[in-house]
Amino acid sequence: MEKLNLDNLDEAKQQECIKEFRILLGDESQNFKDHVLLRFLIARKLNVVESYKMLLKNIQWRKENDIDNKIKVPLIHPGNIPIPNNVRGFDSVPDSTYYPPLDSNVKEEWKEFFPYFGGGCYHSRDKDGFPIYIERIGKLIPGKLVEVCSVETLMDFHLHNVEFLHKILFKECSEKSGRDISMHTIIFDLEGISFSHLKAMHLLQSLSEIDNDNYPETMRRLFVVNAPSLFSYGWKMIKGWLDERTIDKVHIIGTSKSEIAETLLNYIDIKTLPTLYGGNCECSHMVGGCCPILSHPDFKHLLKNNKIPD
Repeated sequence: MEKLNLDNLDEAKQQECIKEFRILLGDESQNFKDHVLLRFLIARKLNVVESYKMLLKNIQWRKENDIDNKIKVPLIHPGNIPIPNNVRGFDSVPDSTYYPPLDSNVKEEWKEFFPYFGGGCYHSRDKDGFPIYIERIGKLIPGKLVEVCSVETLMDFHLHNVEFLHKILFKECSEKSGRDISMHTIIFDLEGISFSHLKAMHLLQSLSEIDNDNYPETMRRLFVVNAPSLFSYGWKMIKGWLDERTIDKVHIIGTSKSEIAETLLNYIDIKTLPTLYGGNCECSHMVGGCCPILSHPDFKHLLKNNKIPD
C-alpha cells in the first residue's frame, strides 16, 4: 500500500475528511475552521473517528481548565507590552522586551522563575510566512529554575504563549500571507547546554505532552542549533515524547556557524535572521537585541538602563 503523504494532501481528500469530521461534530462543528480540523486529522493520519475523539478530549480539556476565560486575548496589559514573551517584527503587537521582575502587572510566580529562563522571542516570519520562535534554552539556569518553578507555573506560562501564538500571531501571519497559517518555525539554541540541563527535562516533557494532545500539528520545522555532542543523550530521551511526524520535522545542526547559517537561510530571509545565526538582523533598537538572554546576571540593571547584554 502506498504511504500516505500527510504533507502534500490532495485537496479533494482533505475536503472529504473534513466533511466527515463535521458530520461527527454536529453543532460543535461551527466552532472550528477547516484548517483547525485538518490539524487534528493529520495528527491522527486522516482517521476521522480517532481525530474526532482527539478533538472531543481537547474541547473537554479547554473547558476543565477554563482556557478561554483564564487566558484572555489580546494579551496586552495597560503598559502596552505584549504578554507573555519578547516580540520582534510583527504589526499587531509592538516590539518589546518582556521581563516580569520589572512588571507590576505580572503574576508573582512568573517573576520568580524568569531570571533563570534562557530567553525566548517571537521573531518575525520565515520565507513561507510562518512566525518564528527562538528559544535560547542553553542559557537557562536549570538548578535554579527547577528550584523555584513548578510544573504548574511553567505550564501556565506556556499556555499563555501558545494561546498568544494562535490568537494573535497566527492571525496576523494568515492575513499577510492570504492563507490560513497555523504552524510556526522554531529555533532551539543549545549554546551553553550541559548535563545539568537534564534536571529540567521533566518540565519540558510536561509541555510536550500538552502540545501533542491539545495543539497538534502546529510545528512547521524545528532547528536545533549549536548542538554539542552530548546532546545525543538528551535527544534519545526527548524522542520518546514525540510522535514520528514531529521527529521528522527536527533538523539538528552542530556548532558550525557556516552550517547553521547555510541551513537557516534556506528558510529564513537574511534580513530577518539574527546575526547570531548568520543573518543581518540585529534589532538594535531593542534592549536585548533579537533574542534577549534573560538569565544574564546583569539583565535587570541593563534593561533599566536601556543597554544590550553581550
